[in-house]
Amino acid sequence: MNSSTFRCLVESPLGGAGVWKTMVLDPTAAIPDPSKPPAVSAPPDSPPYFGHPLVPETAVDGWCLGVVTDPFEADTDAGCTRGDAFVQAPDGTRAGLVWTLDTQPRFGVLRGPEGARWGVFHFTVLQPIKDMNHLRTAFAAMLPALQMLYDRTRRTG
Repeated sequence: MNSSTFRCLVESPLGGAGVWKTMVLDPTAAIPDPSKPPAVSAPPDSPPYFGHPLVPETAVDGWCLGVVTDPFEADTDAGCTRGDAFVQAPDGTRAGLVWTLDTQPRFGVLRGPEGARWGVFHFTVLQPIKDMNHLRTAFAAMLPALQMLYDRTRRTG
Protein backbone atom coordinates (compact mmCIF):
# COMPACT_ATOMS: atom_id res chain seq x y z
CA MET A 1 0.00 0.00 0.00
CA ASN A 2 1.59 3.23 -1.18
CA SER A 3 0.39 6.68 -0.15
CA SER A 4 -0.18 9.12 -2.97
CA THR A 5 -0.57 12.85 -3.38
CA PHE A 6 -4.22 12.33 -4.32
CA ARG A 7 -6.89 13.17 -1.74
CA CYS A 8 -10.60 12.48 -1.61
CA LEU A 9 -13.36 13.81 0.57
CA VAL A 10 -14.97 11.06 2.65
CA GLU A 11 -18.46 12.06 3.72
CA SER A 12 -20.75 10.24 6.09
CA PRO A 13 -24.39 9.54 5.25
CA LEU A 14 -24.97 10.08 8.98
CA GLY A 15 -24.09 13.77 8.59
CA GLY A 16 -21.31 16.03 9.72
CA ALA A 17 -18.48 17.57 7.76
CA GLY A 18 -16.54 15.47 5.30
CA VAL A 19 -12.90 14.65 5.96
CA TRP A 20 -10.13 14.84 3.37
CA LYS A 21 -8.17 11.58 3.29
CA THR A 22 -5.04 10.46 1.44
CA MET A 23 -5.65 7.93 -1.32
CA VAL A 24 -3.48 4.82 -1.44
CA LEU A 25 -2.29 3.07 -4.57
CA ASP A 26 -1.59 -0.53 -5.43
CA PRO A 27 2.15 -0.68 -6.14
CA THR A 28 1.59 -3.57 -8.59
CA ALA A 29 -1.01 -1.74 -10.73
CA ALA A 30 0.15 -0.33 -14.04
CA ILE A 31 -1.69 2.99 -13.92
CA PRO A 32 -1.66 4.48 -17.43
CA ASP A 33 -1.41 8.10 -16.29
CA PRO A 34 0.18 8.37 -12.85
CA SER A 35 -0.57 12.10 -12.76
CA LYS A 36 -4.28 11.24 -12.37
CA PRO A 37 -6.15 9.19 -9.76
CA PRO A 38 -6.63 5.56 -10.81
CA ALA A 39 -10.40 5.91 -11.31
CA VAL A 40 -9.78 8.63 -13.91
CA SER A 41 -7.02 6.81 -15.77
CA ALA A 42 -8.11 3.17 -15.40
CA PRO A 43 -7.70 1.01 -18.51
CA PRO A 44 -10.90 -0.05 -20.27
CA ASP A 45 -12.50 -3.15 -18.74
CA SER A 46 -10.49 -2.84 -15.53
CA PRO A 47 -12.28 -3.89 -12.33
CA PRO A 48 -13.92 -1.32 -10.07
CA TYR A 49 -11.37 0.28 -7.74
CA PHE A 50 -8.52 -0.51 -10.13
CA GLY A 51 -5.26 0.93 -8.84
CA HIS A 52 -6.21 0.65 -5.18
CA PRO A 53 -4.81 -2.24 -3.13
CA LEU A 54 -6.40 -5.22 -1.53
CA VAL A 55 -5.27 -5.77 2.07
CA PRO A 56 -4.40 -9.49 2.18
CA GLU A 57 -4.18 -9.46 5.99
CA THR A 58 -7.98 -9.00 6.05
CA ALA A 59 -8.81 -12.00 3.83
CA VAL A 60 -11.47 -14.39 5.17
CA ASP A 61 -12.78 -17.34 3.14
CA GLY A 62 -12.04 -15.61 -0.18
CA TRP A 63 -13.40 -12.21 0.89
CA CYS A 64 -10.89 -9.37 1.09
CA LEU A 65 -10.98 -5.70 2.01
CA GLY A 66 -9.43 -3.20 -0.36
CA VAL A 67 -8.71 0.42 0.46
CA VAL A 68 -9.08 3.65 -1.48
CA THR A 69 -8.01 5.88 1.41
CA ASP A 70 -5.37 5.17 4.02
CA PRO A 71 -7.19 3.37 6.88
CA PHE A 72 -4.40 4.23 9.32
CA GLU A 73 -4.33 7.98 8.63
CA ALA A 74 -5.67 9.48 11.85
CA ASP A 75 -8.29 12.20 11.50
CA THR A 76 -8.71 12.51 15.30
CA ASP A 77 -6.43 11.94 18.27
CA ALA A 78 -8.11 8.53 18.69
CA GLY A 79 -7.27 7.32 15.17
CA CYS A 80 -9.00 7.00 11.80
CA THR A 81 -12.78 7.46 12.08
CA ARG A 82 -13.80 7.19 8.42
CA GLY A 83 -12.60 5.81 5.17
CA ASP A 84 -13.29 4.86 1.58
CA ALA A 85 -12.77 1.20 0.78
CA PHE A 86 -14.11 -1.74 -1.21
CA VAL A 87 -14.68 -5.43 -0.76
CA GLN A 88 -13.73 -8.18 -3.17
CA ALA A 89 -15.96 -11.26 -3.10
CA PRO A 90 -14.59 -14.78 -3.66
CA ASP A 91 -15.56 -14.58 -7.35
CA GLY A 92 -13.47 -11.39 -7.81
CA THR A 93 -16.41 -8.99 -8.07
CA ARG A 94 -16.30 -5.82 -6.03
CA ALA A 95 -18.50 -3.38 -4.12
CA GLY A 96 -17.71 -0.01 -2.58
CA LEU A 97 -17.62 0.72 1.15
CA VAL A 98 -17.69 3.92 3.15
CA TRP A 99 -17.10 3.43 6.86
CA THR A 100 -17.55 5.86 9.70
CA LEU A 101 -17.29 5.74 13.48
CA ASP A 102 -20.52 5.41 15.45
CA THR A 103 -21.68 3.97 18.75
CA GLN A 104 -24.05 1.52 17.04
CA PRO A 105 -23.19 -1.13 14.42
CA ARG A 106 -25.23 -0.48 11.29
CA PHE A 107 -25.07 -0.53 7.53
CA GLY A 108 -26.96 0.91 4.61
CA VAL A 109 -27.11 0.77 0.84
CA LEU A 110 -25.77 3.95 -0.76
CA ARG A 111 -26.03 2.71 -4.36
CA GLY A 112 -27.37 -0.44 -5.91
CA PRO A 113 -25.53 -2.55 -8.46
CA GLU A 114 -24.19 -0.64 -11.46
CA GLY A 115 -21.93 -2.02 -14.15
CA ALA A 116 -19.32 -4.36 -12.69
CA ARG A 117 -19.88 -3.13 -9.13
CA TRP A 118 -22.51 -4.91 -6.98
CA GLY A 119 -23.24 -1.84 -4.89
CA VAL A 120 -21.85 0.81 -2.57
CA PHE A 121 -22.51 0.41 1.14
CA HIS A 122 -22.04 2.37 4.35
CA PHE A 123 -20.90 0.63 7.53
CA THR A 124 -20.21 1.97 10.98
CA VAL A 125 -17.21 0.89 13.03
CA LEU A 126 -17.29 0.93 16.82
CA GLN A 127 -13.73 2.08 17.41
CA PRO A 128 -11.26 4.22 15.46
CA ILE A 129 -8.87 2.29 13.25
CA LYS A 130 -5.31 2.50 14.55
CA ASP A 131 -3.63 -0.65 13.25
CA MET A 132 -4.11 -3.83 11.24
CA ASN A 133 -5.83 -5.62 14.13
CA HIS A 134 -8.48 -2.88 14.30
CA LEU A 135 -8.92 -3.04 10.51
CA ARG A 136 -9.32 -6.84 10.56
CA THR A 137 -11.83 -6.63 13.40
CA ALA A 138 -13.87 -3.96 11.61
CA PHE A 139 -13.92 -5.93 8.34
CA ALA A 140 -14.87 -9.16 10.13
CA ALA A 141 -17.83 -7.35 11.70
CA MET A 142 -18.98 -6.14 8.24
CA LEU A 143 -18.60 -9.50 6.54
CA PRO A 144 -21.93 -11.20 7.45
CA ALA A 145 -23.91 -8.23 6.10
CA LEU A 146 -21.68 -8.00 3.02
CA GLN A 147 -22.24 -11.69 2.29
CA MET A 148 -26.01 -11.19 2.59
CA LEU A 149 -25.91 -8.12 0.32
CA TYR A 150 -23.79 -9.98 -2.22
CA ASP A 151 -26.14 -12.99 -2.20
CA ARG A 152 -29.13 -10.69 -2.64
CA THR A 153 -27.59 -8.99 -5.70
CA ARG A 154 -26.78 -12.38 -7.22
CA ARG A 155 -30.38 -13.59 -6.81
CA THR A 156 -31.89 -10.44 -8.31
CA GLY A 157 -29.11 -9.66 -10.82
